[in-house]
Amino acid sequence: MPHKGKSKNELRRKQGARKPKDYFLIVVEGETEYQYFQSLKEELQLVTTKIKVVPASRGKSGDARKVVQEGKRLQEKEKPDRLYCVFDGDRPEFEIACKMARDDEQIFSVPCFDLWFLLHFEYTSRPLTSDQVYQKLDRIFKNKDILKRNESYTDEKG
Repeated sequence: MPHKGKSKNELRRKQGARKPKDYFLIVVEGETEYQYFQSLKEELQLVTTKIKVVPASRGKSGDARKVVQEGKRLQEKEKPDRLYCVFDGDRPEFEIACKMARDDEQIFSVPCFDLWFLLHFEYTSRPLTSDQVYQKLDRIFKNKDILKRNESYTDEKG
């Protein structure tokens, strides 16, 4: 009587059926950008994508050229699917950084990245300077008790 069950080959687990995760490397200018993208990454909980956020320099703010240089260095080392260099448009080295980076790997904010935070709390379509953005965030954060007592958003950026 012939055996009607599946053969060993038919029962074997398929190898390599799952597509590897897309790997996105985001190199940022400062702490504000780092915190923003880390929070976004945690909030979205993307399971099919690997996202790594790296500050180009430790400290309050950086140099847009260093962001691109660090991005290129890490791109060679880690081979991400996509590289994004995030920097402010109100820096003197802005144009040089834009020339250093390819169009598809740069994300810049004019006047500054902190405008993204502001737009979570307040709609505005008028042009603002960096100082105006910081003042508005300082007022909003104090009203919402987001900052510790006696701490100012504008002091952090100074």
